[in-house]
Amino acid sequence: MNLRSLTIAGLVALVSLPAATSAQVGGLPASVVDYSQAVVQEFSFPTYDARGRAGDPAKWRVVQGTGNCCENYLSSSARGRLFDFGGTFLRFSDDLGKTWKEVRSISRLVNGEGALSGAPNGDIVGATWDPYSGDHLLSFKYDAETETWLHQELILKTPFFDRPWFSVIPGPFTFGTIETPYITVLKGGWPSKDLAYYSLDGLNYFLPTEKDTAAATGQEVQKWLKVKPSPALDWIQPNTSTGITPLGNLGALWTARDSFSVGGSELALMSPPNIEWEPFSFPKGDGDGRYLVDSRGRLHRVVPISNDDGDATRFRYEISSDGGRTWSKRVVDLPERHHIEDWDFKVNARLGVAAIGIHAHRNEKEESKEADQDLVYKLDIRSSKSKVMRLYYVGNGDANVGAGLGSNLRFDFATITILPSGHIATSFVDQAHTTPAMAILLGR
Repeated sequence: MNLRSLTIAGLVALVSLPAATSAQVGGLPASVVDYSQAVVQEFSFPTYDARGRAGDPAKWRVVQGTGNCCENYLSSSARGRLFDFGGTFLRFSDDLGKTWKEVRSISRLVNGEGALSGAPNGDIVGATWDPYSGDHLLSFKYDAETETWLHQELILKTPFFDRPWFSVIPGPFTFGTIETPYITVLKGGWPSKDLAYYSLDGLNYFLPTEKDTAAATGQEVQKWLKVKPSPALDWIQPNTSTGITPLGNLGALWTARDSFSVGGSELALMSPPNIEWEPFSFPKGDGDGRYLVDSRGRLHRVVPISNDDGDATRFRYEISSDGGRTWSKRVVDLPERHHIEDWDFKVNARLGVAAIGIHAHRNEKEESKEADQDLVYKLDIRSSKSKVMRLYYVGNGDANVGAGLGSNLRFDFATITILPSGHIATSFVDQAHTTPAMAILLGR
């Protein structure tokens, strides 16, 4: 049985449930408790305008202890709630990081790593994998209609589910007697994350899907993207390492072959009403970079630009209002001697703002003095052409860290989010915070 047949078989089994009229099939209640282990401080870090002129230092609220040893995973809701699911349990704050709550499962976990995303109608969905407590993979969901948190143990998964990623594809979708406002996609595993799992209810994942199978056997589709405006698209943006971008029209674009790749892209498209992936390219080619779609239905793309030494010392920010036919382009140089190691970005059309969080490495004449510096670029995206508003240095830039096992100090990936108030939260690391911390910009 090939993967396509398995997916269809799973759907047939699901829609044959006697009482199935919606995608909600239950879950265990999760508890919400006060979380007091977060260390909250305030710091000031340098700020520069679009011309590189220094301004008054920006004030940041720095929060440590909401993620794990190596990562945060940030998101925010339209109501202003700030989330971090970098560690074992999901944690959230309703006061810009001053105080925190934790969402706990019945299962005892030891040291997990999670991922989450906003979903239509105010739902929140996520999952965490903990190999140290008996190889648990748990999904979590906030059901906005009932204002309750639920969780579920997941059995179907690849054996080593390292570093989950999450994306939400808004609907509504109909499968037989099942109706669901959105589909969620869960990726995980090493060394490849090209196998993913669908859920119709945000809790149960048993429909496998894979991009590479389609790429090897399917006919490549060349066309411009159909993108549908929706207010939800400002709030359901995944971490861009996930590589699956919702398009707002029951479709999605799958871009990343490897979650840590700086360049290169092999694209696949999910087009309604089909939920399977087919190889895709733009008619004019040039599909590199990471993508997001905002509530106005515009495509946003960030593409690193490498120099002759292979270091990405610049990036190109692009906006398309016509499905990729035309792009406005803004090339931005990183500070001297800096190059991109990883990045994430978010866009919010209602606020007219994009924020790009870059974990950069700084070269020095003496290798022992080299270090990493976390940067945040704030862009004005109110028009079809982006403009850099400010560059924020975050942290002291005095720690040389790596990603993955074998690094003495670890910073596995960048993560950033924009709150409805206009505040920006991002991850960073330095010698004062040798496990990744969160910084929340107190000004706007």
